[in-house]
Amino acid sequence: MICGRLRRWEALYRPSVFPQAFVDRKSITSAKLFLLKIDDEGAIRGSLALERFAPTLVDVHAYGCRLAARRNEALREKGSLTAKSRRVYCGSYRLNVRSVRALVGTEGLDEVAEADVTHLVEEGEIAHGDLRIVLRERVGDIEGLKTAIADRLWNSSCGPIVHVCPSDRDLDNHPSELSDLAPKGVCAKVGYVGQLWRLARSYLCGWLWRRKAGVW
Repeated sequence: MICGRLRRWEALYRPSVFPQAFVDRKSITSAKLFLLKIDDEGAIRGSLALERFAPTLVDVHAYGCRLAARRNEALREKGSLTAKSRRVYCGSYRLNVRSVRALVGTEGLDEVAEADVTHLVEEGEIAHGDLRIVLRERVGDIEGLKTAIADRLWNSSCGPIVHVCPSDRDLDNHPSELSDLAPKGVCAKVGYVGQLWRLARSYLCGWLWRRKAGVW
């Protein structure tokens, strides 16, 4: 079904937020970019934006700008928002669902039993996707495994697709200039027909989700 389980060729985006995704505020590292965590059940979790609900780069960048804005608001509420701690969205990196599922059976990642991305609305973001990786057994060096998984995802990514949010135009030296080129290089542009298809799918899937959730 068009709005069922994510298809393997569907695109996923990982927003790059400064300084969190950067090591020493200088360059991106895969571990900091994907920021994988362990949940209460021992699974490895991460967040991605789904092209299914963010069909254009305008939508993807709007998602990233809102993400940085929420983090800045959280810092402001704590009284710890400063020029140095300010979160700045720098753009996004793209990969696909197939790259996530391919973690199962990848050489060197024998501990991975399941890996997939599902639609999970979070903080009001309909385009939010939940990355969940289930392990075969308890792993001693979990941090090492997380790093290896993040590195694999990084090597399956293209980008960066850089962007400057309207709220960050006051910055003389925007940190997007520090963004590293992903292993897959510059992301290919989507053709006109492909754009129309993505827009139509997003509209339909969004309508179906709102109907099911009772959100209008």
